[in-house]
Amino acid sequence: MRNFAIEPIHNALCFPVASFPISCETLDIVLAEVDQKFEHLERAGQMLLAAECSPKAASFLSGCVDFEPRFFGLRVCEREKNAVPYLIHTGYELPLFLSGKKKLGWLDLHPDLNAFEEFRLECFENFVRSGLLRKQERLVKDKRGIWGQIFYTSPDEEWRLQAYEMAKSASGRAGGWSEGFEEMLGLLMGYGEDENRWWRDDCVRREVFPSGMRFYCALDRNDLDFIRNSGYRALPWVARGKYRMHFGANPGVEFYEKLLAETEGSAGVVRLVASLPQLKSVAVEVACQVYEVETKSVPQLNQMTRGDLLIVYEK
Repeated sequence: MRNFAIEPIHNALCFPVASFPISCETLDIVLAEVDQKFEHLERAGQMLLAAECSPKAASFLSGCVDFEPRFFGLRVCEREKNAVPYLIHTGYELPLFLSGKKKLGWLDLHPDLNAFEEFRLECFENFVRSGLLRKQERLVKDKRGIWGQIFYTSPDEEWRLQAYEMAKSASGRAGGWSEGFEEMLGLLMGYGEDENRWWRDDCVRREVFPSGMRFYCALDRNDLDFIRNSGYRALPWVARGKYRMHFGANPGVEFYEKLLAETEGSAGVVRLVASLPQLKSVAVEVACQVYEVETKSVPQLNQMTRGDLLIVYEK
């Protein structure tokens, strides 16, 4: 049986103040009120609702907590059966910064920020102005708008960003981001050694590298050989056509064969992991969750790829 929770978001620190179980029947009513469905929640992993748009959700919470309209909104998520045995920082950054647990973090900036992302930026900026956080921006501007990342550190911890950027540069020369670089990043962000070790081992067990979304690309035999010869660290950047990246949450043989059928001369499907804002900085969305990358941008794509490339299917 699936378990869901509904959580009010703190209006100053932008994190859930509590988590309350909600039945599937009640959740169905809440989602219908905001014209959403379970399948939307399954694809995203979580859903954010504006409190004023969901009086039934607010009514549900009134029996659990003194719910203020000033709370930004509500998060609805599925409770994982096999939870990580420590607190993941995502979504709890500000209180962890203020408690001294977190040392380095960042927010992605792109032209299509939603209301929650804008609210989160506002919360961070309040603490930058108060002197409790330091901020450094790594932004670029093109015809679509401003892209990049805004980094935050505790006071006197700015060196952690410099160390992270050195690791990114080194990973590019080493053929891509790896488990070792990810473990270094975890330490820079404030995770403990045991936490990093558990994260690394769990990712190896599940064959899923962290910190990004899964994208799939159909390639020909020569491209597959190049990837093998690179130690599964890089896509080929020699002259060729565009790469077409497909997002896939739960892919299978049918999905892979469809990609091969759509790509002339292809012999297999490769999976890479990257953050969506970073991918969008070098790609153009040509269809829903389908992105094209020019050959000239492949070296940048290789630098932002997390972990090894994986050949998931081959003729």
